[in-house]
Amino acid sequence: MKLLRALLLALALALVAAPSAGAVRHILTPLAASTMAAPVPVKGTDGRFHLAYEVRVHNWTDDPVTVEGVQVLAGGSSRVVSRFEGPDAVAGLLNTVQFATPDPATATIAAGQATILWVNLDFARRSAIPKVLVHRITALGIGPSGASEQIVMDVARTRVSRHHVPVLAPPLRGRGFVDLNGCCAVAPHTRAIQTFDGRRWLSQRFAIDWLQIDDQGRTYAGDPHDPASYFVYGEPVHAAADGRVVSVLDGRPDQHPPVPDQTLTRANVWNFTTGNHVIIDIGHGEYAMYAHLQPGRIRVHEGQKVRRGQVIGRVGNSGNSTEPHLHFHVGSRPFSLEANGLPYVYDRFRVTARVGGDLAAFADAGEGVSGVATLVPTTGPQQRRDELPLMWDVVDFG
Repeated sequence: MKLLRALLLALALALVAAPSAGAVRHILTPLAASTMAAPVPVKGTDGRFHLAYEVRVHNWTDDPVTVEGVQVLAGGSSRVVSRFEGPDAVAGLLNTVQFATPDPATATIAAGQATILWVNLDFARRSAIPKVLVHRITALGIGPSGASEQIVMDVARTRVSRHHVPVLAPPLRGRGFVDLNGCCAVAPHTRAIQTFDGRRWLSQRFAIDWLQIDDQGRTYAGDPHDPASYFVYGEPVHAAADGRVVSVLDGRPDQHPPVPDQTLTRANVWNFTTGNHVIIDIGHGEYAMYAHLQPGRIRVHEGQKVRRGQVIGRVGNSGNSTEPHLHFHVGSRPFSLEANGLPYVYDRFRVTARVGGDLAAFADAGEGVSGVATLVPTTGPQQRRDELPLMWDVVDFG
């Protein structure tokens, strides 16, 4: 067996010495890799078109493999779309623990271990986005001699999806709404992979938690443990598009910040995590999700048809929520978590500022809730059309 293993590794190293992204090859590689879902381009408030997606990487050998670099290539060519080289750069991509601080040690994938390659690409023009992407991984593995050998492999070939991106009305009205945990930063939403019935899902890939601040940058005034102290609490929630209500959960109590629902278990997390919520079928295989609503204030029922702009409930603090906010996302299935998260854009809004300064301090001000935002005024046009707000944007909805 040792001789056979040595021959196979030698063959693999010889074949991958000079790969071609467009070639059809049958190569033994130490890493298996595939995308979780085909990426869908979406235009952000930075004026760029973003591709946010994940590549599952599994080391199936009995030796560790250290990733030295990753290049994203335009499929069918050797054009490099993006590159990440060196342990520090790779550490920002690979992580076996979803929210762990990037660590160069994570570039080494142990024998039998799987990890996720988190990718966020952006392009100045839609026309510059390749139709196909290929991921070229350069890694160190143990060769037949027992010494480290460099291995280059082209993996996780994927088409860039042309899936319909819905143009929605904002789900809130008013001034000073802050995009928390949104695309395309490293955040609890963008890395919230969850497994149900043996299948991985990332429904919150483009989810946004909407907070609201006053002119002083505060999210609340008064007792931080009282949900009613928060400016966003009780705000009307509007249907972002015409559709049919497919799921409603009501009756879950509002929580007292910063303690989320303590009754969540493995048996009920799939439905109760999002607290009181409404899911609306908006067509094209897309489902708009509104979560953490106030109990007893939901104004729609399952099977009901709703119109764009119709009030469906009010912002609350139910479920796995540390303070009042509206969680909004679009998924591929009529479930809160068992879905593939899809991008969307809002038809019109104003970007007035971005949250700057010590972001960690704003997100957790010592009471376990958000504090006072340091605002950086925008330099570009404030009025936006058909764009996705990005994390830390401060926007006004008409």
